[in-house]
Amino acid sequence: MNKFLIILLSISTLTAISCKKLKNLTTFTMEFEENVVLKSTSNIGLPIKLVTPDIKTNSSQTFESNDTRKDLVSDINLTELKIKILKPSGATFDFLKSIEVFISAPNKNETSVAILNPIGDGLYELNMQTTDVNLKDYIAEESFTIRIETVMDEVISQDHELVIYSKYKVKAKLL
Repeated sequence: MNKFLIILLSISTLTAISCKKLKNLTTFTMEFEENVVLKSTSNIGLPIKLVTPDIKTNSSQTFESNDTRKDLVSDINLTELKIKILKPSGATFDFLKSIEVFISAPNKNETSVAILNPIGDGLYELNMQTTDVNLKDYIAEESFTIRIETVMDEVISQDHELVIYSKYKVKAKLL
């Protein structure tokens, strides 16, 4: 009976300590959306690069609204990246052979965050395969830039307006 009480007391103490530590942690998401235009081209088989304008993160306000701050963030990981054709209507990504997405920020080296190769036929939205890279140094900044590198396997005769949607999981300690 004494052994049972000791084990039960030990388990309750460990649970209480674990719960207290968990209460000091938070996880939330940050989402961004940016449009880019892929110009009409006949460059089949050659890499084409698209760069977004600076994407403002508002990270300080987001961290504050989640009861944390930049120095308490431990990890930021890309959990979802989608690229969708907005215009022309009814267009698909059949003209693409491969696509890779990179992120950069002021004073930070560019790094690959998502890739899709090969690209299936008939898709108007690409669900990219994300890398498992900690992007804290990029998303915690005031702004970051996305660069898309594609290889075409068909000519496109008109511009394509694309929207890039990204979702990031943030892990941080609470204030």
